[in-house]
Amino acid sequence: MEPAPRSNPFTPYGPWSTIALAGAVIMGSTILAWSLLLMVNVKPDGVTPDNATFAYSILANLIGIAAIAKLADIRAPGRTASYLALRPFASGAAWFWIGTAAAFYAVDWTVEVVVREALDFPAPPNWLDGAVLGPMMLLSIILVGPIFEELMFRGFVMEGLMPTRLGQSGALALSTLAWTLLHSEYDALSLTLVFATGVIFGLARLATGSLYLSILLHMGWNAAWILQEYA
Repeated sequence: MEPAPRSNPFTPYGPWSTIALAGAVIMGSTILAWSLLLMVNVKPDGVTPDNATFAYSILANLIGIAAIAKLADIRAPGRTASYLALRPFASGAAWFWIGTAAAFYAVDWTVEVVVREALDFPAPPNWLDGAVLGPMMLLSIILVGPIFEELMFRGFVMEGLMPTRLGQSGALALSTLAWTLLHSEYDALSLTLVFATGVIFGLARLATGSLYLSILLHMGWNAAWILQEYA
């Protein structure tokens, strides 16, 4: 499976530089967002997500998005979109991957709801318990969050790892593992499903050469999850 050829070839950051820069962006955006909110006396609850918590998440992700774009532009001036695989995709391919993601969402729901109950295997605490559905939540979870995570893991990180001996498969596995660890609040069963979901997003990105599709899949997945939780 080969990604779409680039019209403007470039050399991405090396694997270790990619990993180090990705970690710096995640840590830096987290600290900076928290500091900025404290400066204006906004203190996220940290227990029950409220508007301040979602504002923190949105701000951290926006800072991260800006940092990733800047790093890509430094390495490949004028080719930021190409570096991050922000290319158009064929509609036929889109429908195939949308169907694949939808089918796996049904599997995910079955395991998380039906299988857990049948095996009497308690679900981990839901960090959204008690949160009120509103614009800040939707902006954070459905829009800004997926954009940042896809740009970081299926965009920046995969681009830096694919030219190495890891190849596409290794880059897909490691970037998906890193993305899965970002959701460490879940238990082993849920993390396994998160990893499988990330593999689907990554395969869609590789098959079409476009990060736009994986962003849309991620947004749709989170929207379906919110609908399931609050319908």
